[in-house]
Amino acid sequence: MVTLEGADALLQTVPLVIGMSDTIGDTAAIVFARSFYAALASAQSVVTALEQARMQMLATSMLDADQVDKSALATLRARDDADPTTVVLVRPSDVAP
Repeated sequence: MVTLEGADALLQTVPLVIGMSDTIGDTAAIVFARSFYAALASAQSVVTALEQARMQMLATSMLDADQVDKSALATLRARDDADPTTVVLVRPSDVAP
């Protein structure tokens, strides 16, 4: 993840970027990353993985109740030629090893 300030520059190289629009704590970042990458590894779309990671952050109460919902701070930016609802980075194998 990157800050949103660097997202537009990265979009010139990659089709999708997830950035944080504000800071979050280390533990919240770990929870987010663990959930996000686990969802990607299980063949979920980028949008679904992002939503799962946001929900996991909320479910584990890594955010202070008096703060803004920081799970919403994870923002997805996409180039015009990329549809994050259909981008799946891992496809299940039809052939067992």
